[in-house]
Amino acid sequence: TSAVISNNELVKNLTHLQRMDAGGSHYYPLEREALTKMIQSLSSYSYADCLLLNMSGTVIYTMYDNRLLAKHADSFPNSLSILFHHAKSGEPWILDVSEFPEFIGGPKLFFSIPVRRGTEIEGVLIAAIAAPDIAAALKLREKVVDVTGIVRLSPNLDDLFTVTQGLSLAPGQPLPKIVETAQGKVLLSSLKYRNLTWIFVEKK
Repeated sequence: TSAVISNNELVKNLTHLQRMDAGGSHYYPLEREALTKMIQSLSSYSYADCLLLNMSGTVIYTMYDNRLLAKHADSFPNSLSILFHHAKSGEPWILDVSEFPEFIGGPKLFFSIPVRRGTEIEGVLIAAIAAPDIAAALKLREKVVDVTGIVRLSPNLDDLFTVTQGLSLAPGQPLPKIVETAQGKVLLSSLKYRNLTWIFVEKK
């Protein structure tokens, strides 16, 4: 996705359109539709939303929510602005599934990646995936918690953000394979990707 954006010079073109008056507002919907189709064709998930920001931190494209267009990353809640600043420095970043009141549609996972042109970073792509779309890949008796035991994904949405007692991990603590909880024995496995750690919990 990042390569498609870079190869088509979309950061430069969309920034230019935003600086124009009536002409820009006429051509932006055409560019938006074309970019949306490209992003959707390259993704295995349906994005809840997708934002493209230039290096100044200005939102120059939104897949769905036009309220965010032309806003600056620093006007976002702190957690979302962190996404921009990490990716701007060249480091992809992930925000675990949470409620984001600024976005409609319930809990989401956000991630950001730098958009590179050669060795130069020219923008940041921030995307969101709805929690139910990710949870659909889980087994019926499985859920995902973070290292503090808070449920981040579950086939039962009522479980989200509840605390699973006995599943918090201290830093550096090895993950046991089986744990006894109030709900009985569970099998544990983990996934770590960049700054995100998930613990998969499956009832025996």
